[in-house]
Amino acid sequence: MLVWRIQWHIMPKLQTRQYGFMLQRGTEDSLYDLMTHIHNELNLKRIIVMVSLDIERAFDNAWWPAIRNQLLAHKCPVNLRGMVIGYLRDREVVVRYAGGEFRKRTSKGCIQGSIAGPTFWKSRPGLLTPRTRGPRCISSGVRGRRGPDVFRTVGLSTVGGDQQGTSPCDGLDRNKLRFAPSKTNAMVLTKKLKFDVPVIRMGNIEIALIDEIRLLGLTIDKRLTFTLHVAKACKKAANIYKGIARAAKAIWGSSPEIVRTIYVAVIEPIVMYASCAWAPATKKLGVRKMLNALQRSIALKACRAYRTVSLHSALILARLLPLDIRLERPVDFHELPHPAHTPEFGFESVEDLDPSTVDRLAIVGPHIYTDGSKIEGKVGAALTEWRDGIESGNSAYRLEFFCTVFQAEMFALHRAIWRVKKGKDRLVNIFATDVDRSQNL
Repeated sequence: MLVWRIQWHIMPKLQTRQYGFMLQRGTEDSLYDLMTHIHNELNLKRIIVMVSLDIERAFDNAWWPAIRNQLLAHKCPVNLRGMVIGYLRDREVVVRYAGGEFRKRTSKGCIQGSIAGPTFWKSRPGLLTPRTRGPRCISSGVRGRRGPDVFRTVGLSTVGGDQQGTSPCDGLDRNKLRFAPSKTNAMVLTKKLKFDVPVIRMGNIEIALIDEIRLLGLTIDKRLTFTLHVAKACKKAANIYKGIARAAKAIWGSSPEIVRTIYVAVIEPIVMYASCAWAPATKKLGVRKMLNALQRSIALKACRAYRTVSLHSALILARLLPLDIRLERPVDFHELPHPAHTPEFGFESVEDLDPSTVDRLAIVGPHIYTDGSKIEGKVGAALTEWRDGIESGNSAYRLEFFCTVFQAEMFALHRAIWRVKKGKDRLVNIFATDVDRSQNL
């Protein structure tokens, strides 16, 4: 109850870039925001220096006076602060060894795995107060996640000369924390072929520049190909599947349905971890080959087919969705706009395209008519395109028998919009047969 009451007071005041120990946020959200920021900076033709930082013994060095001061800064009620002070008061460390005992009072530390530890840790904002020095070091953005591991990305200008930058964090000194230079790495991300290599120092120690950084389970390479990450994920998933398959075979047998269950419950979550951050890499042939090799071996066992059966045939027989298509779902979800920022779509209800209606609505350009139907268990969708009173194209689609008329009509609208996006016409009129479908769109 104490932890929940403290969270109710401090949660609205935390930074929006806080991802660790937060409700409805996690590592995948952090990685997605990081990659979005990196791609935006690369599109502006900037150089990105990604620095992976590690705080030495973060939970063990959580200073209690700093926690009390932050609760006071968050304006927590007196009774909650008093309970926290009582919770942290008169604590000592006891070491018993060889019949002897040693006691020492302590004023810091949050037990990892405790209920209150994460709350006390995230209640301390301002731990990272970045400050860059040097005339050629320009901070273009910071992404941070408070916790044992933190990271930030900094864009550096490239106006001649050597670049040297330091970013001490005053907030760490105030909270009696410090970074571990030996565990700190940096990586340069850029589309430029020629650039001045930046020099990064932490105190008197120069930070090494590496070609890949493993962050929150995602291996990011300097070319953003994610080939190494996919290779590791596929190898890990294959090894886990082999172990589970051996156990299943010895106990209840590996029937096709059991193999499919293992694939859906074990293999897919491992491979799809943080897919919202690296899904664009599936456009590369090498990445698709690794995913196909993993999926084909499992699909053959699920449908009990010969090794000569092709990948797509095995997937159809095993009722499995290709991984490159499966990866699109979380990516599309992350790219959806916030409900508060969803654009409004306007439409007009017309009964006849007589000259007066055409003039009133200023209808110009090609027309696309869509419709969907379900007759005797057969479901289909169709669209036809007209230019200057002449049909210029049409398409018909067959859907599964369990689909509804609503799904058929929405699919026809989807294909019409896709056709417009792929075309070169700047203005296209789409006509649907049902007003309710347009309202749902």
